Amino acid sequence: MAKITIQRTGELLRKLFDILLDHPEGMRAQDALNSLRSSVQLTDYEKGEYASGGGSRFEKIVRFATIDLVKAGWMIKDKGRWIVTEEGKRAYHEYKSPEQFYRTAQKLYWEWRRSQPKRSSKVGEEVGEKRAAITFEEAEEQAWREIEEYLREMPPYEFQKMVAGLLKVMGYLSCFLGCASWA
Repeated sequence: MAKITIQRTGELLRKLFDILLDHPEGMRAQDALNSLRSSVQLTDYEKGEYASGGGSRFEKIVRFATIDLVKAGWMIKDKGRWIVTEEGKRAYHEYKSPEQFYRTAQKLYWEWRRSQPKRSSKVGEEVGEKRAAITFEEAEEQAWREIEEYLREMPPYEFQKMVAGLLKVMGYLSCFLGCASWA
C-alpha cells in the first residue's frame, strides 16, 4: 500500500503553486520547498528519511511529483529556480481538486513520454529515470548555490577582473582602449 496518495500529492503540489504564484519571477527550489514544508502539516511518513540515505521523504515526494508538472508545461525548473508558467496558472485555476490537478499533470506527463523516441513505458524504468532527474536537479541547484555564494563573497576588484577577463576572451573588450590592463 502506498504511503502517499494521489490526493495528498495533489494537495502538496497545489500548495506549492500557491507559494510560487506569489513569486512570478520564481523561487529557488530549496526556498520553495522550505516554504511548503512550513505551510503544511506533514504526516509522520513525510517527516521521515529514506533508509538508504536518500534524504527527506517530503522533499523527494515533492521533487518527484514536480517532474510531471514540468512535462505538463505547467512549471519551469531553471538553474535551481522553480517558476509557474502561464499554462500552469490556467491549470491551477481550472483543476481545483488536488487529485484532479495531479492526475491531469500525470496524464500530460505520459502523453509527453509516449511522444519521445525510443522510450519504454514500463513504470520501473520511468521511476528510475525520474530519480536520476531528481539527483541531477539537486546537483544543479547545489552548483548554482555555490557559484552564487562564491561570487557574493568575492572582493569587488577580483570580480571586476574576472568579468573583464571573461569579456576579453569573448571578444567584447577588443574595441576599448586600456581594458587589457584590467585582466
